[in-house]
Amino acid sequence: MMFNFGKKIEKKNMEINEGYKSFIESNGHHYMLCVDEVFQFDKAHMVDAECFPFRLITEMEEYYPEKDKTYYVYSLNKALSEKAAIKLLKKGYNVFDLGAYYLYRGPEAGLEIKKKAKRKK
Repeated sequence: MMFNFGKKIEKKNMEINEGYKSFIESNGHHYMLCVDEVFQFDKAHMVDAECFPFRLITEMEEYYPEKDKTYYVYSLNKALSEKAAIKLLKKGYNVFDLGAYYLYRGPEAGLEIKKKAKRKK
């Protein structure tokens, strides 16, 4: 049995708007995955993105067996997107972490989400 201790996984990041443009230009040859839960996805998501909740990442091969395709991953929460990208990289997928959805400025501008300003007491 071999262990990959110390093997560094190099995560690939891409700015979300650039990633969406690349996804559209691929004409259906790449996947855009939102790793939020369905209720969050239903509130706001990119056109043609698919909802694949983070809790299902361990079952990725069952739903998306094509590891040679390119996958773009995003979420409302940047940290969740990053965790999903790392898990998929470890499984051998070609994946780009697009980060947080609120930075997206695409064709459906009415669905843009603004980051909430925190109030100090």
